[in-house]
Amino acid sequence: MDMSNSQRIDAPRAVVWAAINDAEMLKKCIPGCEEIEKLSDTEMAAKVVLKVGPVKATFKGKVTFANVVAPEALTLVGEGSGGIAGHAKGSADVKLEEDGEATILTYQVKAQIGGKIAQLGSRLIDSTAQKLAKEFFSRFETELAETIGGLTPSPDEMRMTQLTLHINGREVTDEVETRTLLVEFLRNQQRLTGTHVGCDTSQCGACVVHVDGVAVKSCAMLAVQCAGRQVTTIEGLAAGDEMHPMQQAFHEHHALQCGFCTPGMIMSAVDMVRRHDGVLDEHTVREELEGNICRCTGYENIVTAILHAAEAMAR
Repeated sequence: MDMSNSQRIDAPRAVVWAAINDAEMLKKCIPGCEEIEKLSDTEMAAKVVLKVGPVKATFKGKVTFANVVAPEALTLVGEGSGGIAGHAKGSADVKLEEDGEATILTYQVKAQIGGKIAQLGSRLIDSTAQKLAKEFFSRFETELAETIGGLTPSPDEMRMTQLTLHINGREVTDEVETRTLLVEFLRNQQRLTGTHVGCDTSQCGACVVHVDGVAVKSCAMLAVQCAGRQVTTIEGLAAGDEMHPMQQAFHEHHALQCGFCTPGMIMSAVDMVRRHDGVLDEHTVREELEGNICRCTGYENIVTAILHAAEAMAR
């Protein structure tokens, strides 16, 4: 498994560096962490409970700090075992760069996973890892905010923020918890229930919406990440009573059965046509639909509908 990303953290680099090296801070921020002990200046032992799909296990292992260039960079080298559930080993290169009063943290992870968890497939493992990383940084920033402020805020002060964005062409301002996923915000606070939740692991694609015109899985994105941006859901795709060409094609070619996956399928398909300038073939459509799962139709009519819609949209 390979994973890399960058995160802007509203704290000075020295503070971020100290937090990364603080065992108690890491225990608070690592999802599922039950124990963490600093064995030396360059080594920690940890116990973490993880759930990947149907497999849940307690992993015990050690993390070693190598290639340390304080406060700019380090490499984390780790190895752990969860018994029959599996084992993992790998490394993470971490770099900290100053960005005014903030810090840009960049990480690149390479890991090898074996056992039952490895049998679940790389897609599920990768999506779970990304979700855990997002949860870690959300907690990390909250804990740093407390440290820098010097005061312990109330739960409301710590978790709530005012969010303004545009949804289906309408400006929306609402109070939201910083940990709220975009799909939760749309369904629970905005009552836009056409966006569905099917898996909670960014596998099924039922939750796909457009953010600034690009298809995203809203179960893998925080609502606060959409501040000031344009969000389009399935409810905003049509022009009044006139269906979007993709919706019309799905209707005419009966590209649905139970319909649960259909909103996300349509939103992904519209973005697919945009990215390929309306020039699609069956092979491309099938490859592009990999991130959208349909349990009923066999995909035949879905592929046909998308190809016909691409022609209509091009016209």
